[in-house]
Amino acid sequence: MKAGAPTEREKTPWLDLPEEFRSKRAIELETLSTELAVSHPEESALLYKPEPVDTSKVQLNDEILGLTERLAENAHEVWAQRRMADGWRYGPRRDEAKKEHPSLVPYKDLPEEEKEYDRSAALETLKVLRALGYRFDKAPQGGLDIGPGSYRKRYQDK
Repeated sequence: MKAGAPTEREKTPWLDLPEEFRSKRAIELETLSTELAVSHPEESALLYKPEPVDTSKVQLNDEILGLTERLAENAHEVWAQRRMADGWRYGPRRDEAKKEHPSLVPYKDLPEEEKEYDRSAALETLKVLRALGYRFDKAPQGGLDIGPGSYRKRYQDK
């Protein structure tokens, strides 16, 4: 056989492969090759092992931790803006066909578990930036966060 030519196993449809080549056990037994995974995306998913940046030793000061809520709210606002631009609107439950979603409400009105999801992503983003060597410096009063719709302006006016 020519080098680089697909093997019979690589040409076999995923569901027709024997179980020992389709299971997570195949990874453990090393019967699952990377070549086979490339030819069968379903197996690629079995090979995938998330390897996020290690942030376990990152310490953030209180001021930076305070950004978590702001970033979480902003992430929700960006998500909602994109959804609405794509024709989505509020609905009591998610409905792909009608393009309705119950989370298309202001951040303050989200259920706590959804806010916590956004907070977790925001906090992890801050920690990754620190782990990668970035520093945070706040702009002086009157800095960048004063435009229309800005967080600072919204809450200073209340």
